[in-house]
Amino acid sequence: MAVTARTYQSLWGRPKKLLLGFCIGFVLLGISLRLLRIGLNFPLWGDEAFVALNFFDSDFASLTKPLRHYQIAPLGFLWLEKTAVLLFGTSEFTLRITPCIAGIFAFLISFKAAQNITPPKTALLTLAIMAVSYYPIRHSCEVKPYAFDFLAASIFLWLGSNALKSNATSQPIFLLATLSPILLFTSFPAAFSAGAVCIALAFHILQQKKYALITPCIFLICSVLASFLAHYAIIGTNQFHNELAKHQAYWDSTFPPSNPFQLPFWLLKTHAGNLSAYPIGGKDGASSLTLLFFLLGIFKLVRDSKFSILILLLAPFAFNLIAAFMGRYPYGGSARVAQHLLPSICILSALGISSILRLQLIANIRSKAYLGLLWCLFILAFFQAGRDVKKPYKSSGDLEARALIQELCSSLQPDESILITQEKDLIDPTLEWYLRIQKNKILWTTEDMLPTIVAQKKQTLWLWLPNRPPGGDTLPIINIPIFNGVQTMIKKEFSFALGRDNLVKPQMVLVQLKPN
Repeated sequence: MAVTARTYQSLWGRPKKLLLGFCIGFVLLGISLRLLRIGLNFPLWGDEAFVALNFFDSDFASLTKPLRHYQIAPLGFLWLEKTAVLLFGTSEFTLRITPCIAGIFAFLISFKAAQNITPPKTALLTLAIMAVSYYPIRHSCEVKPYAFDFLAASIFLWLGSNALKSNATSQPIFLLATLSPILLFTSFPAAFSAGAVCIALAFHILQQKKYALITPCIFLICSVLASFLAHYAIIGTNQFHNELAKHQAYWDSTFPPSNPFQLPFWLLKTHAGNLSAYPIGGKDGASSLTLLFFLLGIFKLVRDSKFSILILLLAPFAFNLIAAFMGRYPYGGSARVAQHLLPSICILSALGISSILRLQLIANIRSKAYLGLLWCLFILAFFQAGRDVKKPYKSSGDLEARALIQELCSSLQPDESILITQEKDLIDPTLEWYLRIQKNKILWTTEDMLPTIVAQKKQTLWLWLPNRPPGGDTLPIINIPIFNGVQTMIKKEFSFALGRDNLVKPQMVLVQLKPN
């Protein structure tokens, strides 16, 4: 035991080299996990397809209008995705590359923010948690704007914490004011992070009597307000009211209860759920340990009288909660809509863990416990990677839909095509996506045109699809119509699970059409 203790003392006698080694290791690990996931080329699942379908027929101007399938996404994100499609074509990788880049930069910039706010060992712990946590890895590789929420929050936190330093100049404030239009146009909840910076700066100016920063702070506030109002005027009202009218029920559980007596339990359940699932956790209190560390981190900052930093970290929660009470933005429930809170949760949780490690009670094993925790997080990364390699899809139905459509189209003769007569808004979005990227192998038409097409081609293939009601799942009723002068023969029926109900049911029917 004495030898082991001397070994750890020797290690911590050279803290800079050890910390640097772990920092480099977790940076490379975090980037590798994100690149691995995007490289595995997961099939698009329903929520991604909802967004991706908007890039087929829309130009930059029409993306300011209400989106198909009641989607809500910031304009900057939509334009970046449309640009990627125009430059590199339509594929899963093309649409995921910009979120992946955003997720990697968010992960790195959050580490820089943690270095401003916490001691080096705590900042390293924050880096390690963010590197291996499932949700920031997953949402960095999806056709959704959540990685940009994480990125915007990270930039506001990094530059905001720079501005709160005792020797800070006005430079980070002016830089934030310049970046605010871009950040708020690529992320809706970036407004919460922007508001947090403004309040923390105002408190800092008054507390430290740094009146020279008043002018740049006002400039920042004006930039944030102008950017938010401009974005809301251009895109937010159309999308938001569209979402409210058709789809708000999906998020009902993420808004505070109307009964005030239910509020404490709702808050506890929300904060101990997916909202705090870093590095691991989940619903129904599975993230309670992270919540405990988070509260200890808050206590540490209060005890150290770092109130401006505390405001910077916690004000996004307050703004988000106010928006939830107004019915404007969900609070918790799902980690994906709370990626803007991720940096604060990880930093405060790491502070809480560090507070426990500093207890005199465990002074003799402090270094061992810290290193052991880092190694546990390192091992967790391999479990995350193994899970993605073993299951490179969100659901098996998405994988089957892609494989079946690719197989059908690859078996066609050069002059053959598959007919689709279903209205696009009534097709399951995942199926529509994989049909549309086949381009000239798919011929979109209507049922009344089928007899004419069959007569001209002598025979043809028709892929019949059951109705999918807007906002719902595919209806399993098979009712193949019969046409005068056309011989109809069902070649194959494809049944698999697709959609939120995850039930195996008929999704496609391949029909051979010939003239009588």
